[in-house]
Amino acid sequence: MPTGSPRGHQIKNLVLLVLFTALVISITLHLAPVEAGTQTSDGNRDLIAVTGEYGQGTSVLYVIDSKRRQLAVYEAKGGTQSKLSLIAARRIDLDLQLVGYNDESGDEVKYWALKKYLESKDASSKELSSSDGKR
Repeated sequence: MPTGSPRGHQIKNLVLLVLFTALVISITLHLAPVEAGTQTSDGNRDLIAVTGEYGQGTSVLYVIDSKRRQLAVYEAKGGTQSKLSLIAARRIDLDLQLVGYNDESGDEVKYWALKKYLESKDASSKELSSSDGKR
């Protein structure tokens, strides 16, 4: 399937959304305990299942193995010819180490620009606090 087609862009966008979701979930799982009633699919929080819809009668199931850093994306079509298909699967351990990839943000909000800005802001606030102590 050509990546320039509208369907190719939809799938690319969905995969990017899933990778972002996986990153957020991975960070969340490591920073805070998960309360009962969340969208994890098992009690030990290794598997996470997220569903979404695109197009009429078509749903997407994202399955993330947070322990093995693996992602699988399934498409489910309803109607008279219902079917479930594996769309994509991959390990995401290296993806989660990327600082940026296909980041179309403006230059002022790209990772390195934000990091530099926040570091300079932190440095100037430290200078202010140390000069306040000298008075």
